[in-house]
Amino acid sequence: MFLTMAFKLYPALGCLLAIIIYVISMFKHPLIQKCEVDKCPLCYGTNMCDSMNNSEIKLDFSSFERVFNNLFSVKNVFYGKFKDSEVVLKKLGQDEELVKVLTMVKTLSARKYRAFLVNSILETFYKKDNINIKDFHVCNLETAEYFLEYLYQKGFTLEQIWTIKQVNVEPLLLKVFEYKKGWPVPKYYGACGRMIVQSYCGVNLNYFEIHPWIDRATIAVGILNAAEDFTTAHQTFSLYLTDVSPDNIVVDRNLNVYFIDLENAIIQMRNQSIEKFNIKNNHKSRNFEDEPYAFSTDDICSYPLSDHNIYSVCKLLLSSKAPWPMMKGGLLHSPPKSIKGHDLFKYIELCVEADNKINRFSLMKVIVYILRELINTSHK
Repeated sequence: MFLTMAFKLYPALGCLLAIIIYVISMFKHPLIQKCEVDKCPLCYGTNMCDSMNNSEIKLDFSSFERVFNNLFSVKNVFYGKFKDSEVVLKKLGQDEELVKVLTMVKTLSARKYRAFLVNSILETFYKKDNINIKDFHVCNLETAEYFLEYLYQKGFTLEQIWTIKQVNVEPLLLKVFEYKKGWPVPKYYGACGRMIVQSYCGVNLNYFEIHPWIDRATIAVGILNAAEDFTTAHQTFSLYLTDVSPDNIVVDRNLNVYFIDLENAIIQMRNQSIEKFNIKNNHKSRNFEDEPYAFSTDDICSYPLSDHNIYSVCKLLLSSKAPWPMMKGGLLHSPPKSIKGHDLFKYIELCVEADNKINRFSLMKVIVYILRELINTSHK
């Protein structure tokens, strides 16, 4: 009653009171209520449920930005604290129909139930008829089978894999390309119901648009190295990112780079002996002058190795011609007068426009070498 009267007499005061009451309710009610465990108990896992229940994980209201985001987040992304660490909590989408289907198929015999899950997972991973797609794709059936077995060994149940791959594969990829093994991704703590918990790694790349050029050069080195690592550093898989943008990269206070929102990607099982034997015949991305950005999933998957990641970084992040809505002028815009016209910028544009005779992997190493030389010179 009092709140209704406040809205009528003093709208601004009424809004303020509503926000205060909402904040108090968020403190009062445990975070686990946001997880909707009752609707989807095994969706993404349960290992973080105890921490949610006993308030080891709490929403962070230590700054205006955090308060605003946790109150009005439209993407279901929240900032919190887990013990002494900053974390990001993501409430992933969950289709009630998935739960209904999963409940229905549980009436099958154990053998038929397992067969249903395995076949459904493989069919969704390997979308044979999707040639140009942006979401998650596994290159072939052999890779899909190996990827499923790999995830199973990582501790995911078939039910969890089946549910996750329907909505958002990021939790799966964070267990394959793990933070603790040096991958430039958030640390994955686990999940409870619809909520996954991962480490807070920094601020959006766009935040650094007006930072000193040397800082941006340092970030560029990190991004290029990550692009190569996602392609060649994992023993078993190559991961090709298909949604490279400043929105999906964050940077910490030490200028370390992390890739977030990995659900748009192509994964392929590696065959290192074939890669080395056919090094000159690997897939080379084509730059289309009349297209802001284009790629062929089918072409990438037809070769043992692709330069797609390096091309994407050069085209979308580093090039002075980076298409909208990327950073205007590219990450390395407005260089100091002493290096304007430097060969560095010629090599970056060559990385974008490279023909079949140019090896982007070698060109990337030249760009990284030049950037490091410029960074080291600036520190003398």
